[in-house]
Amino acid sequence: LDRTGNRSIAIVSANRNEGKSTVSCNLAAAIASVSNERSVALVDLDLRNPSLAGLLNIPIRIGIEQVLQGRAKLTEVCVPLREPQIDVYPCAHPHRAAHELLVLPSFQSLLKELEARYTAVIIDTPPTLLVQDSTLIVRHTSYAIAVARAGKSRVNRFTEMLDRLPSDKIMGKVLNNVPIPSHERDDDYYYATEELP
Repeated sequence: LDRTGNRSIAIVSANRNEGKSTVSCNLAAAIASVSNERSVALVDLDLRNPSLAGLLNIPIRIGIEQVLQGRAKLTEVCVPLREPQIDVYPCAHPHRAAHELLVLPSFQSLLKELEARYTAVIIDTPPTLLVQDSTLIVRHTSYAIAVARAGKSRVNRFTEMLDRLPSDKIMGKVLNNVPIPSHERDDDYYYATEELP
């Protein structure tokens, strides 16, 4: 992001329950941890099934969907977290016709405003193969990161998702929830009982 000057990253997955929202939260927290100022926004654009507010246990008064509808300002939606230092823009109410909001000029204006305010804008999106929302979002973001879950995601579905997205925007791929074999765990290193000389 520093090298290119780009700002926004959409986190995408092929289907539900592949860890996309968790990766979004963790990536935002990781970027914030290496920044000296409040410069990371985490945005819930899974407008049909929002989950970030629940994951982060934050209150919602006004949602990002109301900004897209022209019924609220971006500053009214922002929920600043103290630790990690990120600004969250949650979705308050599920919206069945989310794609209708994402084709409005207000979506592009919203994204430009966020990119002007923050060094990094992390966007949680709905499953790519279930609805067209993610492809609409990625069309306007700088990058996308594709998420798969070990033991759940299928290679053919993951490949189908990548085929639907612009290849030049794929910044990377994340395989999460990978079990660590017991012989590779190094618990003794952290819980050693013997004293050092």
